Amino acid sequence: MPPSAAIRVALDAPLAGVFDVLTDYDDFERISSVYDDAHFLPRLGDDPVRVYTRVKGCVWFYCQTLERVEVLTNEGLTCLRTEAIPNASDFKRSVSTWTLREVEGGTEVTYSILMEPDFFVPPLIGPYVLKRRLRNGGTDAIARM
Repeated sequence: MPPSAAIRVALDAPLAGVFDVLTDYDDFERISSVYDDAHFLPRLGDDPVRVYTRVKGCVWFYCQTLERVEVLTNEGLTCLRTEAIPNASDFKRSVSTWTLREVEGGTEVTYSILMEPDFFVPPLIGPYVLKRRLRNGGTDAIARM
């Protein structure tokens, strides 16, 4: 089963402000230390919005730089979804969702991600470490917001 993670947290910030931060891919590294680079890719006509992200990950002595080109979609200000384009990414599958909901005093954020790497992941400990890294990366992003 591909590694996945989910996190839910309440932020003392308005929904529109949280949405603006999450969609600012040209400055995305400021909210997550996981990213070495992140930016919007040029659009051609009616093409979907695409973003590029690059992370460097290590499992003990084994390190790898991972790149993704993802299609970014949203449903108003309440749901952001990315889905990797496999032939332009180091993942067979990668889907993330940020769900935002106004609550008293701020915004509840739920983040979930499912990834199927298209690279070697050391057996036994690798999936555990990858899942922990995904969860920690989401927690880091939420804390920086």
